[in-house]
Amino acid sequence: MPEISYKDVVKTLEAEVGYQGQHYNSKYTQFLDSINWYNYKKAGACTWCCILCDYAIAVNKGSLTYEQARQVACEPANHNYNVGAGVKEKAQLFKEAKRWISKAKDATTGDQIFLNGLKHVGTVVGWDSTGLFYIDGSTTYEGKPYSVGKKHIPFNSSKIDGFGRPNWYKFQDSNPTPAPQPTPEPPKPTTQKYKVKTNTGAPLALRTAPKTSSVCIVWMPNKSEVTVSEFVSGQEIGGCSTWAKATYKGMTGYCLSKYLVKV
Repeated sequence: MPEISYKDVVKTLEAEVGYQGQHYNSKYTQFLDSINWYNYKKAGACTWCCILCDYAIAVNKGSLTYEQARQVACEPANHNYNVGAGVKEKAQLFKEAKRWISKAKDATTGDQIFLNGLKHVGTVVGWDSTGLFYIDGSTTYEGKPYSVGKKHIPFNSSKIDGFGRPNWYKFQDSNPTPAPQPTPEPPKPTTQKYKVKTNTGAPLALRTAPKTSSVCIVWMPNKSEVTVSEFVSGQEIGGCSTWAKATYKGMTGYCLSKYLVKV
């Protein structure tokens, strides 16, 4: 079922730790600009901490469209409404979607963590007994500005404003697995008319089973008409005769097919 896995998003972010861009530009900004994620180009217009969060969702969209991925990220359906790349606006979107979490103890992997009076945002990627690990963009990491970094913050830090939880499963049932259908009944065998035609004109035995040792139900006169529903192999050991399942005057049994001709 289509969905965006928060685990894949975390893997993407982990792989980006250490990347360094520019103050108002990054490869994530350029990618989202190329797919028109926002309603106007962001390269050269804003920093990219929110943009990194959206990028990690967009590149893990799987079979979803980019527009559906935007909705998973809680972007507005109205693409002309200019929000998403700003931290305060992003937080407001989560609140409007009722996907805002106030307490750090209720946060989990994949949530977006809002910091410093709604001036910065990252993505939670794990935790320990004392706090949360998160990855953020457009930050200083290992002395390098405008980078992607991985950091730890205590649960009780006053820097934490709250958390937004993307709607990971919004489209999980957009292509539901079809309900199992009942097994169709096998088609009824077609029947065809045949006539008995023996080499000597003698009658032909209609037997209880497709083998010559089985009981004879009735002797069918030469040139008599029978209805055949199927042909089967004989049951004699080492034999290879073909038998017809035939009906004669309301009686059904088996007879040697080599003595029948189609009407």
